[in-house]
Amino acid sequence: MSPAFNHTREDSPLTPCSICAAAVADARQDRIAELEANRPRLIDYLKMKQDSEDWHGVQDAASDLRDLDCELDGLRY
Repeated sequence: MSPAFNHTREDSPLTPCSICAAAVADARQDRIAELEANRPRLIDYLKMKQDSEDWHGVQDAASDLRDLDCELDGLRY
C-alpha cells in the first residue's frame, strides 16, 4: 500500500479519512444552518399565503416545510 493512502500512519494526525470526515461535518453543519435560517421564512410565507387565502401557496409552503424538516431530521441523526 502506498504511504500516502496508509490511514494508520502515526506520524500524521490528519489522514485522508479524517480530512474527508471533517469536510463532511463542516458541510453538514453549513446545510443545517441554511435550513434553520430558511424555516422561519417559509413559515412567514405560509402565513402570508393563508392571509391572502391562496390555498395553493399554503400547500406549497407546507410541503416545503415538510421536506425541510425531513432533511433536518436526517442531517441531525
